Amino acid sequence: MNLLHATHLAHLAIILSQLYYSLATGQEQNIRQIQLSQSQPHQHPQEEITSFFVGSLMLMNEGTIKMSEFAAEKSSNDEIVAFAKKLSEGHKDLNEKLQALAPQIAQMLEIGKKEYATGFRGTNSGKTFSDNSSLGKVLKIQKRASEIYQQSSNKMIESYEGQDFDMAFLGMQIGAHTWAMAELKAMESVGSPHFQQIVEDSKSKIQQHLEEAQRLSNKFEDDK
Repeated sequence: MNLLHATHLAHLAIILSQLYYSLATGQEQNIRQIQLSQSQPHQHPQEEITSFFVGSLMLMNEGTIKMSEFAAEKSSNDEIVAFAKKLSEGHKDLNEKLQALAPQIAQMLEIGKKEYATGFRGTNSGKTFSDNSSLGKVLKIQKRASEIYQQSSNKMIESYEGQDFDMAFLGMQIGAHTWAMAELKAMESVGSPHFQQIVEDSKSKIQQHLEEAQRLSNKFEDDK
């Protein structure tokens, strides 16, 4: 590994650690705000907490989709392009499952282009959440944090070219998917059986993506 490449990777690791810490601490504050609202009348705390995690997963998937589409356009390496397309398709599939489970959360976050029912789990009789509810407010904060992260990520890697870009993209996916696995494992006891099935499907797909990113990273590193 040459000195320039090592410096790039070290810089990437520092920025990623700062971004993940900011997102993690922000999420703790958001959950705390939802929990404080549980004493208010006409609230459904467990449903709101589950909906928060559904929204968090939607935003995570959306961020991966956008970054992967960017990489598929910018990279000149066939393996990276194929991997980026696989990431995009996989996370779109996960988001479609989440949208079917909680269509009003997708509508609130402006994710997807489907016609949305108003109820939870795709019915017309379930509870809805307004943008002014505690859940609506924290999801808007979460969405803004996701947008800031995406902007920072794009700005960071768009200056790279060739194999340096490919390695930066893979490094970001390794970090992002490692964090996603940690979040999904923390969600194992949250929500309905339907939500838990989506969590399990997500864990399986994200583990596959993580292993593929690690394999490609090791391969390109050996080629240096």
